Amino acid sequence: MNNLFDRGDLSKSFKFGVLGLGMGGCSIASEIANIKTRITNKMTPYTGILINTNEVDLRKIKGL
Repeated sequence: MNNLFDRGDLSKSFKFGVLGLGMGGCSIASEIANIKTRITNKMTPYTGILINTNEVDLRKIKGL
C-alpha cells in the first residue's frame, strides 16, 4: 500500500476555522482570521466566527 504523502499526483492542504466565544475567545479568533499569507488567491486562509452576547465587547475588536 502506498503512503498518501509520497504520491506526487495529490495536493495536500489543511483548512482551519476558529470559533471564538466571549471577549477573550473572540479576540483570539479575530486575530487568527486576520493572518495574511503571500499566496495570491488565499491571502486570508482562516475563517473566524465570533460569538458574544455583549455588543460593546464586539465593537472593541478591530476589523469588524
